[in-house]
Parts: sequence; structure tokens; C-alpha cells
Amino acid sequence: AKMVCNVTDGQITWLKNNKTLPKDDRISIESSNQGRVSTLQITNVEASDKAIYTCSASKGEEIERSSAHLTVYEIPVIFYMFPTQFVREGDTLTLECVARGIPKPSLTITKETSDDVTRDVVIEAEEE
Repeated sequence: AKMVCNVTDGQITWLKNNKTLPKDDRISIESSNQGRVSTLQITNVEASDKAIYTCSASKGEEIERSSAHLTVYEIPVIFYMFPTQFVREGDTLTLECVARGIPKPSLTITKETSDDVTRDVVIEAEEE
């Protein structure tokens, strides 16, 4: 992720959620154009990098700020899948599948029928 801040004058500092940026080898800040342009770069972005990043330019008592929200998407991962189950006709069957991701993944359970047709089964999703 890369964010660029341009100012006409002043000292530039970067904040993460209104706090000083944490020390991290993946985060670099480069200045150019006689300190008027500051580039914040995050390599190997992680979920913990999700935040509001603020470029703050100060000169004396004057402070100007500009912020950007960094959203980090995560690939869906299934943490729990129901085991094979056998039930009698007329019984109730409960199947549980737990997955996480950003944005929240949608889950679909499919049913194979004896005529080799795959059909989606309506499921109720519960929030964690």
C-alpha cells in the first residue's frame, strides 16, 4: 500500500489511528521535492495494517491534516466443516461450517442427489 502527501510548506508526520506510526520494517517513509512530498509505503500488508492513516503538516502553530482509510481484504478460510453424518428419514440434520474473511464470506452448502444433480441447499447463517 502506498499513500502520498503533498504540502506547500511545513513539517510532515504520519499517524496511524491518530497515534505515532509503530516501528515496523515493512513501513517506510520517503521525502522528495525538498520535503514537500512524503510517501508512506507498507510492504507485505497484513490485517493489522487496517487503519486510518493521517498525513499531518505543521508550521509553527498551524496544522493541516489529510487522512485515508486503508482496508485490508482477507481470503476466506474455512475453520470448521461438518463431518459425514447419517440420519434417518424424518430426522433433523444440523450442519455447521465456520469461515472467516474480509469481507465476510457467504457460505453455500450443496447437496448431491441420486440423479447426479447438484442443488444448493438453503442455509441459515449466524453471525459470530
